Amino acid sequence: MIARTSLVLLGVWTIGGPAYADPADPPTEPAINGADAEPLAGAPTPPAATPVPDAVPTATPSSTRVASSSPPVAVARSRVRWAVGVGLGASPQTDGTWGLQPELVGHASLRLAPRWSVRGGVRAWFHGVNQPEMAQGLGLVERDLGGSVELAVSYRAPVVPTLTIAGMVARRSISLDAASEIDTSGSMLDHVEVLPGIYGQLGVGLPVGKRFMLEPYLRFEWVPDDRRTQLGWGMDISMVIGR
Repeated sequence: MIARTSLVLLGVWTIGGPAYADPADPPTEPAINGADAEPLAGAPTPPAATPVPDAVPTATPSSTRVASSSPPVAVARSRVRWAVGVGLGASPQTDGTWGLQPELVGHASLRLAPRWSVRGGVRAWFHGVNQPEMAQGLGLVERDLGGSVELAVSYRAPVVPTLTIAGMVARRSISLDAASEIDTSGSMLDHVEVLPGIYGQLGVGLPVGKRFMLEPYLRFEWVPDDRRTQLGWGMDISMVIGR
């Protein structure tokens, strides 16, 4: 009986392990349905897990995209160039001298092609700064205050030839200039005239830097109510304003 009991205890120890554990060993628990658990004999094999595909990137709506910094856009320069200037003209007088004529000028140029431009402008002048020589103690004095509207075509090159036509009107005052001992109070020569006319002008512009232009010119002036046909010359100095 004792021998049979000893064999039973020996079989339990062999199958289940020792009946007690060493206190120095950490406690262990049997794995229940864990990843390391070995399937039982005859148990069905669980199906393999289906891999989840990676997320497909979706297009970001244009409304939520962050705008990238675009390169700066160059501002195109205006095709119109504005300029103002002064001029000095000269025209022949009755005694063969040249009468000086200071002028103010302003114009705007519109570029039609890389080298061709059309130019509109206005001009004002005063004629009569110097007078022809008169007889001793008696003479006529003419003074003109006038203005014109110009239309020109120019070709841009190292020099800038310009052809201009213009309509003009001048207010001419004529007076008798006499010595103090001569009474001219009843003179019929003192009067004022309004003289319309036209002129043509050919100039050659000489650029000075980026803003200044010297333009010597020849001018042919025709006034219907004045038999004198004026062929004059002069020079404008203009400066570009703005861009």
